[in-house]
Amino acid sequence: MPPVKSARSAKSISLLAAIAAATATVLAVPASSAGAATAGTRLMGVHLDDSANPSSAQAAWKESLLQAELDAGRRLDLVSTSPYGFGATFPSWREPWIVQNGSEPVINWTSAASAGIIKGAKDSTLAARADALAAFGSPVVLEFAPGMDNPALASTISTPANFKASWIHVHNLFAAHGATNVSWAWCPSATSWANGTAMQWYPGSQYVDSVCAQGATVTPDVSFASEFGAFDAAAATLGKPMMISSFGVSEGADGAKAQWLTEAYNTLANTFTNVSAVIEDGTGAAAMTTTSAAESAWAAGVSQAALYTAPAVTLPTGPLVPASGTMLGSMLTKGNKTSEPAAWDSLEAMSSGNVRMAQTIAPWGDTIPTWRDTYNISKGRIPMISWGGTTTTDITAGTYDSYIRSTATSIKALGSPVFLRWFWEMDGTFFAPQAVSPAAFKAAWAHIHTIFDSVGATNAVWVWSPTAYGFTNGNAQPFYPGNDLVDWVAADGFNFYPMVPNSSPVSFASIFTAFNAWGTSVGKPMMVAATGSLENSDPMAKATWIRNMARTVQVLDPGIRAICYLDEPSGSYSNPGLTLPWQLTTSTNASQAWSDIAQQPTFANAR
Repeated sequence: MPPVKSARSAKSISLLAAIAAATATVLAVPASSAGAATAGTRLMGVHLDDSANPSSAQAAWKESLLQAELDAGRRLDLVSTSPYGFGATFPSWREPWIVQNGSEPVINWTSAASAGIIKGAKDSTLAARADALAAFGSPVVLEFAPGMDNPALASTISTPANFKASWIHVHNLFAAHGATNVSWAWCPSATSWANGTAMQWYPGSQYVDSVCAQGATVTPDVSFASEFGAFDAAAATLGKPMMISSFGVSEGADGAKAQWLTEAYNTLANTFTNVSAVIEDGTGAAAMTTTSAAESAWAAGVSQAALYTAPAVTLPTGPLVPASGTMLGSMLTKGNKTSEPAAWDSLEAMSSGNVRMAQTIAPWGDTIPTWRDTYNISKGRIPMISWGGTTTTDITAGTYDSYIRSTATSIKALGSPVFLRWFWEMDGTFFAPQAVSPAAFKAAWAHIHTIFDSVGATNAVWVWSPTAYGFTNGNAQPFYPGNDLVDWVAADGFNFYPMVPNSSPVSFASIFTAFNAWGTSVGKPMMVAATGSLENSDPMAKATWIRNMARTVQVLDPGIRAICYLDEPSGSYSNPGLTLPWQLTTSTNASQAWSDIAQQPTFANAR
């Protein structure tokens, strides 16, 4: 499985290893914030139920993680997986997605019998996993044989001496196979720290990158401070980054869980200052979402206990990029010179005048720009002309040079900048015959761009726009013409549930996860050029989707600087015969959600 890179994860060492490279109590700021080591910060993580493997279960897990991050108002630094058996194959689907999402995987790996490992009987399995993680490339935290002190594991682990010898054997074999992206986390139980027996299992400082305590799900009468107090005191003497690798609480009396979580995060923020990473168990009875009060306490606690306020992130600049925030735009049903302006007036009223972009579609061969573009410019909106494509090899051969040159000259004559989105969704199956191939598409793009340059149509701002799904399956990236020929990178993606067969609910954040990771890596301003959601049986579903769209660009994907909502009934371009009700006016709740987000400073002040 090839490694998946993102702006946060493209580092040579783990976040926890970066802590050790600074000091035992100085935590590395996440790479998305420049990767500098800063005192008084802490990595925050979560473990969600990922035991099911069907694609539908995978989608639900991804949505759960993204929703947790939206609730917390930040990316989670660490995401822990369910334990892999010793003979299991990993990385699985989880780790690449965790990295793509901007977090670091924490892999729990159970041990085989210590005696067999020591004798080399398990070396083929160890070598396979070492090679797989080395090929994965991105930093991971590896908890090998967590909770090794549990008496229930005595038949496997045997004695502390055998455990230490097996740990060293595994560590050295991984090093020999080049798995230097692995950070080794040694994780006895919180109980063994409390009774003073943890250190007998310690393999030695040269073989350990971070020391942990693994807690159980407790009842609200057992405080977080009492469960981990001994660990906080004793582990600090080892001079290693300290991690609480699992903790959680079940429900008790009404409000008890929320109070327990509040006190736990207060303890982390104010008392356990040596602890540099924490992972909450969000599964089963310990789930943060068992009550709304518990969920709120968790979200507030994550922000508090992180002890870290992200510095201002330097975002890419370029033509038509707002000084701050994210521009809102729309595409409305085409009408005449009376009906269409009236529709824009209605949308602007609903949006408190904060619609900055107006998109229209112009098939290849049409004369552009049109009256719509001059009209929108007069109203202070930036036109986005989605200009259809044709057979790319014909373009490169010069068949359409006269038409292209005439179009470029007319766009230049507008005298105002316009977004030009030529041949969108070129990576989809519907347009494959015209796109021909990535190489042919890129050659045609360069040919058109050259003609525009030759007539001085520098007010054309070039938007390259595949499907969002194309970034997930890898079909989109090969079509990229290159940074010198593109001003903005964009993607189209929709929540088709429930009107398209075999669809499932999917959030804005999930739709554009892969696009956001790739777009961040190329350093261009990002645009969601067409998006929308359908109503379902939940009367608040579409409204919530729209509100979470706004929340996503505010706290998770700030590099997305423009969003254009498809405010008309339409199908997907891969299935043009399908008409779906994307409009913002499909319900009062949806209209109100859009009206509310349009007034938020992120969008209202995007100029």
